[in-house]
Amino acid sequence: MSNSSLVNYTKISPNSNNPRNNTIKKITIHHCAGNASVETIGNIFAPTSRQASANYGIGSDGRVGMYVEEKNRAWTSSNAENDHQAITIEVANDGGAPDWHVSDAAMAKLIQLCVDICKRNGIAKLHYTGDASGNLTRHNMFAATTCPGPYLQGKFPYIASEVNKQLQGGTVEEPEKVEAVYHILDGTNVGRGTDKLIRYTGTSTGTNEYGFEVPIDRNGIAVTGVRYVGNSPIPVGGYVLSGHGEAGKWLYANINEGDLVGVYDGWVKVQKACCRTLDGVDTGRGTNQLIAYTKGRTGTNAYGFEVCIVDGVATSDAIYGNGNILVAEGTYVLSGHGTAGEWLYVHVKKGTRVEVNTQYGFINVKK
Repeated sequence: MSNSSLVNYTKISPNSNNPRNNTIKKITIHHCAGNASVETIGNIFAPTSRQASANYGIGSDGRVGMYVEEKNRAWTSSNAENDHQAITIEVANDGGAPDWHVSDAAMAKLIQLCVDICKRNGIAKLHYTGDASGNLTRHNMFAATTCPGPYLQGKFPYIASEVNKQLQGGTVEEPEKVEAVYHILDGTNVGRGTDKLIRYTGTSTGTNEYGFEVPIDRNGIAVTGVRYVGNSPIPVGGYVLSGHGEAGKWLYANINEGDLVGVYDGWVKVQKACCRTLDGVDTGRGTNQLIAYTKGRTGTNAYGFEVCIVDGVATSDAIYGNGNILVAEGTYVLSGHGTAGEWLYVHVKKGTRVEVNTQYGFINVKK
């Protein structure tokens, strides 16, 4: 039984059963509830008094640590039966409560690590069922805990889909093939009652914290994933969907960052997508901005990611430090700084089909 070649740092914890008493059949994902480096995670798991460990950890920078070899059972999920069958992974958070956000770099490495684990252990496909019967599980399926946090938990269907696409050699798996999903809209700019879904325009929702909300920008693109939060600011030209109770659960289960969301005749319509609104076309690139360049040179510095789009296809992965690119006639260069650059790096690889719409100012990455 081998370990992952993706490991950048190793500090073996004494908190384990050696060897595990079952074959590896599952992956269980946790969060750190903090922005811990792989070294810090290793230090946390080092004392025997801690009585906790994980097979792997991922920092916000995308580095991977190993703390319990795969042949051994880590003490991670408060459930011995699960942990004897699972590779457990702790993921750092680059944001705190209430949603416990995870960086794009950590998410990309998490998917890569899951693919690696599946390939080496003969797991043909990840099944996320929402309960402990699947082979992609969460800590809060086995214990009274908020782990892995709202943001990461909302990404489990996406993680399974992305891993399965790579395991199947790039073929598109569900939920990419699902039809649009719908929910009745209970009102606009009114008080949010029990189990109601409300759309808010203006400056902020004015809601309390007992619900789920998601900002939708001027192009109908979900700016973030759904978060458990109140009084959300509203994007210029866009709106926020706010759900309580069952309506909040529907939001959380059905809308991810980059999805297309519209309101039609009193219904909310959601289509799975990977879209992002541009911050400008042929303009200067500011902090955390994504700009499309159509002519001349980008004029950018080296502190960002850039990729050329020719005939709707990326000619390479998004490259860091390659500023001031020459834009050939009839092509595009996408240039991202900060979080926008990380987004480019995660979603645009060599051969990825990318629609660049300069008229309405957005891009659509076609998985």
